[in-house]
Amino acid sequence: MRLLLIIYVTDHCVEMIRQNIMCNADVTMITWDWVQGLKTPYPNFNTRHQCRNYKKILDWSVKHAVHIDRSEVTRFEDTVDMVLPSHLMHHNG
Repeated sequence: MRLLLIIYVTDHCVEMIRQNIMCNADVTMITWDWVQGLKTPYPNFNTRHQCRNYKKILDWSVKHAVHIDRSEVTRFEDTVDMVLPSHLMHHNG
């Protein structure tokens, strides 16, 4: 069961990274320069990028977080469940 949990968490993390890359892809142009001693152009990675202030993002998320106690969560009768990943199906209890 622990291995399945690790696989599930890893799948989730990889999916979140994939979504982040796709949604925030850096489209900065990378040029290629002729460099002395090389027979082919070499990529110039010294380009300007717009970086984010990660601490500000974390601070904002803490300030705006919504905390709901489990006792206040309501499950309606017509709630539709998401499908459980197949590798966890036999462990649903």
